[in-house]
Amino acid sequence: MNRGLLWLAASGLALGLAVLLALAARPTSERIEARVVSGICQQIVWQPDSPESVAARFRGDLSPTDPPVYARYRFFNITNLPDVRQGAKPALQEVGPYTYQMVRIKQGVQWVDGGAAVRWSEYRYHLFQPHLSNGTQDDPITTLNLPLLGALEYIQSLPAWKGSSLLELLATWVERMGDPRVQGLFTTRTAGELLWGYDDPLLRKLAVFAPSINPRFRLAWNMSSPEEAALDWPTQANTGLERVEDVWQYQEWEDVRLVTSWNPPHVEAVRGTDAFQFRPGLAINDSVEVWVGELYRAAKLVAEEQARHGNTPNSCTLLPLTPSMLQPLVRLEGIPLLRLRADPAQGNPDPRFFQTIRGLMNVTSPTADRVCGWPAAGPGGRAGKPGPPIFLSYPHFCDADPALAEGVEGLACDPQAHDLFVDVEPNTGITLRAAKRLMMSSWFGSRWRRVDPALRDTVLPIFWAELASSATPTQLQQFRPLLRARAVQRALRLYAQPVAAGLALLAAGGLCAAYLVWGSDRGGVSIGGGGDGGLAAAVAAEVDADEAAEAGMPQADAGTGGSSRDPGEAQEAMLLVPLLDSHPVAMPSEESGDG
Repeated sequence: MNRGLLWLAASGLALGLAVLLALAARPTSERIEARVVSGICQQIVWQPDSPESVAARFRGDLSPTDPPVYARYRFFNITNLPDVRQGAKPALQEVGPYTYQMVRIKQGVQWVDGGAAVRWSEYRYHLFQPHLSNGTQDDPITTLNLPLLGALEYIQSLPAWKGSSLLELLATWVERMGDPRVQGLFTTRTAGELLWGYDDPLLRKLAVFAPSINPRFRLAWNMSSPEEAALDWPTQANTGLERVEDVWQYQEWEDVRLVTSWNPPHVEAVRGTDAFQFRPGLAINDSVEVWVGELYRAAKLVAEEQARHGNTPNSCTLLPLTPSMLQPLVRLEGIPLLRLRADPAQGNPDPRFFQTIRGLMNVTSPTADRVCGWPAAGPGGRAGKPGPPIFLSYPHFCDADPALAEGVEGLACDPQAHDLFVDVEPNTGITLRAAKRLMMSSWFGSRWRRVDPALRDTVLPIFWAELASSATPTQLQQFRPLLRARAVQRALRLYAQPVAAGLALLAAGGLCAAYLVWGSDRGGVSIGGGGDGGLAAAVAAEVDADEAAEAGMPQADAGTGGSSRDPGEAQEAMLLVPLLDSHPVAMPSEESGDG
């Protein structure tokens, strides 16, 4: 009796656990999801009353534990300039990197539409890091004279009567300057001058005849004070307050909403994030857009593998946990991340952006006035105005038309070192590691034979830049509670129902065992005999009968008190033994003849 009660109690417990697990798994997962979503929204939706840690992250205020953002610049130095001026291929030597810590702080923050958007100006400056650099800012670099190219393009656009005279004048200046730094279309300047600017004497002379030309030239921007930043063009982004999927989507970039200097009738609307923050709930096969200021256009980023489809949230209420979110592509200190790369299709020729060569993006029209101060289109101007030819690509012409790399010597594409990627924590959409790498090139050739008559047409790399950063272990620790919550959700989603079913089967088995044990304790279960012997007695009787039959001796029947039994019946009963051993199913007992 006691054993039966124990089996019955165990079965009830298993059944209760099965019912509890089946009924509570989904509500528990939803409660965890609601708390997770609330915490994520608090961290990624920047508002006037956001915690200081959130506001500091968006503003760019660095604490001692924050990882620095490094900008590394590498120049291509022409080592055979006399031969190049006679028509040879340029032999290039990559020098650098010249490493700077880049600081970007948002200031003058203004809230728009009750916190639905935020507007700011950005204070940007660079701090040279000698210990991370290979060389000094005083290293000489021989390269194309971009200010001179810009002046030639500008003169070419003037009416013939004026342009021809200015071209002759400019060519005479180049020949008679006596400046060892200027040789035809080429110049030798320090790395620091090329990056942060210098006054070009040719442009200063030309500005007398064309006052709109700015004689100062620079490749990068380094602000000197917050006051200078306050005069810069403002940027505006969606905070995600109304729809979290719109978080950090640019609405205006440096006072521009539409880039109108592309090939008409195309107009490029400012959109996408700056790759700092994406929408939460990213999954494999999702795509996102980023606004690339250097390209004056939006770029599409996709997951490295595109095998499964993930859902996209449409409000800051529930972020669905999808199977694809549980299969990350890379890890950082154990944190699973989704790796995004640029869509390769964007490198194809595209007449909308004056892009005629695979992998070479032409940004001459919208760039010119911001590089050299030419009276060119600018991002908000009209296409077709002059400026120095400027092209952007991956470093060393990776993923570009092979003819580009064949036109010079000294390039070697390394996808690991020259690719672009963004590693995003998919639940929050926060970027935890990224490397942005772009190379700037220009063009020279027979078009400018008045200055350099023997040049061959060449797309010449000038320099390439890398912006890279990675979260610190301290910052990564903040994501571990989120991962634990997601692990619990995953376990509930994948295993709750199977475990409940298993417990239910155990409960059913326990009830059967309780029934068998209870019957045995009350007198047993017999086959073909009385209650005293049960199954064992029946088997023993059949064995005795068989032995007696072989000896020729009559035996009493256990059920009738002495009648003889056919040996075939004993053999049939014995065959039940292996059958019952392999299939332990309870059989009904037969009532004995006279008890």
